[in-house]
Amino acid sequence: MILSNEPGFYREDHYGIRLENLVLVTPPDKIAGGTREMMGFETLTLVPFDRRLIDVKQLLPWELAWLNAYHA
Repeated sequence: MILSNEPGFYREDHYGIRLENLVLVTPPDKIAGGTREMMGFETLTLVPFDRRLIDVKQLLPWELAWLNAYHA
């Protein structure tokens, strides 16, 4: 099954931003202590983010690592 992953941010009376990628549902990795079956996802469409619009000083280390891996 293919789904659309569409996280977004909306500032009332100002603007909205939505990022859209298609993802394929996959068997999940096992999670220690997990009590329910989960779904995994593989991103199918990779649209680059405009890094000039990202203030990387506000990102946590793992968020910056994810962003760098996304563009690798």
